[in-house]
Amino acid sequence: MKKFMIASGIIISIMFAWHLWNYLELGARLKYVSSESGDFEIKINPITNYVSMRMYLPPTDTDNPYAAAGAALAQSYIQSIGPGIMERQLSAHVYENYDFYSMVVPYKVYLTIE
Repeated sequence: MKKFMIASGIIISIMFAWHLWNYLELGARLKYVSSESGDFEIKINPITNYVSMRMYLPPTDTDNPYAAAGAALAQSYIQSIGPGIMERQLSAHVYENYDFYSMVVPYKVYLTIE
């Protein structure tokens, strides 16, 4: 029983270390994309796999009612499909890199638009 507990602890430690390695690689990729565009910022919690995205939309013309309606439509569209797209991309990254920790605790994306 003692050998089983030690072996289980070692395996879980290796899985978590591999997860942290993948987290650092993913964080570097997302930070590069974020710095290139400058329109959004991303924060990832490596323990809970909670991804917080903040997107900055350009200001709208307040004199034009059609521009305001278009901006509201774009914001609701991005808010409704954006997190799902990001979660699918993160899930693909998880399976490509055999990140077993993230298979058990999947990424959850929360998007804030300002």
